[in-house]
Amino acid sequence: MSDRNFDDLAAKFARKIYGGSKGAVRMAILVRDLTEVGLFDAVPQTMLEAGGGFGLMAQRFAKLGTDCTVVDISREMLRHGQATWVEEQHQSTDEWGAIDWKHQSIQHTRGTYPLVCCHALLEWVEEPETVLNSVCDRVSENGVLSLMVFNEVALIWKNVLFGRVEKVLEGRLHGFGNSLTPKHAFTIAQVTEALNKRGFQIDSVSGVRIFHDFLAPQVREKLWSDSETYLELELKYSKEPIHQQMGRYIHFMCHRQ
Repeated sequence: MSDRNFDDLAAKFARKIYGGSKGAVRMAILVRDLTEVGLFDAVPQTMLEAGGGFGLMAQRFAKLGTDCTVVDISREMLRHGQATWVEEQHQSTDEWGAIDWKHQSIQHTRGTYPLVCCHALLEWVEEPETVLNSVCDRVSENGVLSLMVFNEVALIWKNVLFGRVEKVLEGRLHGFGNSLTPKHAFTIAQVTEALNKRGFQIDSVSGVRIFHDFLAPQVREKLWSDSETYLELELKYSKEPIHQQMGRYIHFMCHRQ
């Protein structure tokens, strides 16, 4: 058994997930939450994107002057991210920061950063507790951690909607091997306890894709034809305590106390 490596799916992710409505909703929530804690006003000097793949957050912050490090075990994901960044360099200025792309696991990194982003990583690794320790260790004193994880509540609902009742009752929710269902899923309570235990205070919690993944394809396509209005819907309900529990992912903004 080993951590999931997405070399085989890098092109598909770039095209269908990060390039479509899924990625747009995800990015809208992340950017809103990072904005609310002031990170796009008081831009950090450095940041780390753990399990960063294409380095989407790193590329956004580098354009604001942050020197960024992207760490991932997938060479192909990093290659796609680097290729995009090279294209962006045609319009770069002296005010842009640099991006260091590292093919390694978060456990092998050193140093601390005022901002660490870890989005959709813990659910794919064999030992999420160990990886979370490494992620938290990279956050400097008074630094900020942006953590997004796969939501167990939404996973249960999704399985029931597809008629997989016995699977739910038997607790066979998670993926194995090269499945596109993550190895793990988490609840808000579990992550809150884990972060508090590691000395972090949670500033906000958001559900990511509250409605999107539960919509019939034809309905989703129709709603996405007016993407601005649809994003407004997702943003509006993402922080409502009841609705956030339905997010396909849960995003935590927190800082080291």
